[in-house]
Amino acid sequence: MKIFCIGCSWTENWPDFIDKNKEVTKITMHGRGLPSIYNEMLTHNLDDYDYVVVQLPTPIRSFGPPKGNTKQYHVDFVNSFSTDGEDVACEKLLTLYKNDIFSINSLHKNVIMFLYNTGGYPLRHPFDFGTNIDNDFINFFKENNIKYVYLSFEGVPGYCIYEEECDDIEFRDYMEKNMRRMWKSGREYHDKLVWQHPDNFMIFDAHPNEKANRIAAEKIEELILDE
Repeated sequence: MKIFCIGCSWTENWPDFIDKNKEVTKITMHGRGLPSIYNEMLTHNLDDYDYVVVQLPTPIRSFGPPKGNTKQYHVDFVNSFSTDGEDVACEKLLTLYKNDIFSINSLHKNVIMFLYNTGGYPLRHPFDFGTNIDNDFINFFKENNIKYVYLSFEGVPGYCIYEEECDDIEFRDYMEKNMRRMWKSGREYHDKLVWQHPDNFMIFDAHPNEKANRIAAEKIEELILDE
């Protein structure tokens, strides 16, 4: 069996834990969104593969033309609130994002959308599209007969690459302010840059660790075996 895996930096490691009896091609596109992932997929002969797994990046990387970093996507998206208002801007962006998903899903008969949530990413970090957004996308997949795997460790400690115990809320708030300053994006954008910390923990890097990635590979294999 041949499996094509593509995504942003969240796809750096989990495909490495898929059973060695399967032939896996891994494409990791750091800092890229679904438009870039779609264009990359067009350069591969996907018909050579039995399954195509697409790990979903943050929707803000679908906003506007390709940019060099996530910070600029974030700044440009928040800037659009002054014209459209936040609710309308979010609705427009999520519609674009879903259209990107439809386009990607059309490229192969066995595309699997992988919604892989650690630290709130991709739908609640770095921008929070709402507490129910993961469920909204699960319903979207079901309503449109799109194959998907959902794996979430949001709010659960022990699955991000860099997190520490922290029961001091004031200290956590102080550290978050400094982490926002590191983006150098201007104070007006700070409130829109968020993390989803587990209780009594603080996430410094929301990327998945090895424990999370091993489970991710198992979840993908489970779906494939059930097909």
